[in-house]
Amino acid sequence: MPPRTFGGSCSDGAVDDLFWQWAMREGIEALACAPSFFHEGWRGIAATADIAPGDVILRVPGSLLMSARSASTDRDLCAALETHGQRLTPTERLACHLLHEASKGSSGKWHAYITQLPRTYNLLCVWTEEEIQELQDEFAMDTATRCVTTMHASHANALPTLRVGLSLPKAYTTQKAWAWARSTVSSRTVFVPFDDAGALCPVGDLFNYAPPEPLLNPDVLGTSLGSTLFGLEGGSSEGVIDNGREMDEVDATTSTNSRPDERDDHGDKDNDGTFKPAGDGVYLHESDTYCFHARRAYQENDQIMLCYGTHSNLSLLEHYGFLLPAALGNANDAVRIEIETATDNGAESGSDSFVTVNPSGCMSWVDLREQRFFHASNCGAVKAIRGGVKAAREVCARGLAVSPETELGTFQALRDAAGKALCGLPTTAKQDEEVLLALEQQVRRASESSGDESLHKGTQDDRGAPWEWSTGVASASHFTVGERNDPIAIDENNVWLATRWRLAYKRAVQAAYRNAQARCDEATDALGAGSRGKGSVGEMRVSRPRTLRTR
Repeated sequence: MPPRTFGGSCSDGAVDDLFWQWAMREGIEALACAPSFFHEGWRGIAATADIAPGDVILRVPGSLLMSARSASTDRDLCAALETHGQRLTPTERLACHLLHEASKGSSGKWHAYITQLPRTYNLLCVWTEEEIQELQDEFAMDTATRCVTTMHASHANALPTLRVGLSLPKAYTTQKAWAWARSTVSSRTVFVPFDDAGALCPVGDLFNYAPPEPLLNPDVLGTSLGSTLFGLEGGSSEGVIDNGREMDEVDATTSTNSRPDERDDHGDKDNDGTFKPAGDGVYLHESDTYCFHARRAYQENDQIMLCYGTHSNLSLLEHYGFLLPAALGNANDAVRIEIETATDNGAESGSDSFVTVNPSGCMSWVDLREQRFFHASNCGAVKAIRGGVKAAREVCARGLAVSPETELGTFQALRDAAGKALCGLPTTAKQDEEVLLALEQQVRRASESSGDESLHKGTQDDRGAPWEWSTGVASASHFTVGERNDPIAIDENNVWLATRWRLAYKRAVQAAYRNAQARCDEATDALGAGSRGKGSVGEMRVSRPRTLRTR
């Protein structure tokens, strides 16, 4: 298998023995934990004994953190930054610090650590144009293109510091070297109060990610549709929403749908869906130590997880270069759907032109509120509510429907937008599943047919840089089906990641389409006009909605 570490190590362990010995000698304390291999995530930290919630599991001395503080002790780096790096951002400065240390080879303070860093990354900023196109969704492709453009501009900004200020060997100044350094800083730093870019933390950066408990977007199916308002005189008491009664009702029925400012837990879930908090880390100024804590109990050999915050799938690819295992999914995923919001007279609404939905197809609380209020204003329902605009906003803010007419308009717009999004994509979800299967079978065949000969010889040039930094050979992450025969881990294939992302995107949009149609049926029934497309949500199948099929 191609080397996965910067130094091309072929150690049988999760990390090289020399690195672990260096870490212990430099004062890192691993309390009932150690690096280990895991099927998902390559390397991670495993419990070596039972751990109780709140236990400190790792201490890293502040002297080992690579940050602006350690950069200030390097005379050559300080001089280069002073003369050529005045305009560099904190992230760019830390990337220069990392490349400078890497160029020192075995004489560098962090040599043992750097050789154990990943050799390649899968962040969006290193994807090729062909790989970006595999995302298919316009917003996702624009996001990835922006990441690539930003990385190239950043490299140009740093070149004077790297080439002139530091006089680094040519390989360490290439765009591939810069992409590696920027990706390392983006995906592996921990928060510290003394550097906006964060700090690289040996051993501490081996913890794998567990997401926080998700926001539960309001599920409106089966809830009150409000009052039938059409035909009522403005200000009439007839048909007016009883704010007190219905708002008590919504508080009772949606109490599990927490608002963003009410949730600060973070963690992962068991296979049964039970939420368990993940660990976290904190810099302690008094002892100049970075400490990692367990936030739940672990048994020996369990993988200890760390929460990096709330991220959608696209955010995970942008900042870290991975997706959560398909079996677990990402309940925090937020899919963007462009939505038309023209008023009755054809004017633009001025509200956002998109909404976000979770993997279950439910709009976010804010988007549901805004869309309901827009459609209430558009259909004249606001005039029928005692209190007018202010009362209507309060009703919508509580997660209540204003009226069946408003619900029909709101969810017809979402249904049509979801259908349009699905029809505009070049492949269906079923075809994406077939692509994923083909990629996984290819990797399996390559792994089974590979011999025992070592692929690790000659992985560095004569200055210690990965040989691919100064050659035209693409890294192992850049290939499509049928292009490569060497066994690469499937989670390092950008095409596989893009296909997984777009499949999750389509499943969420499909769910939004089904939910919206079901809500339209409820509103139509309430208006006494019968139901279109009757049937349970579970019976609906949306690949490309037939009513909107374009080809």
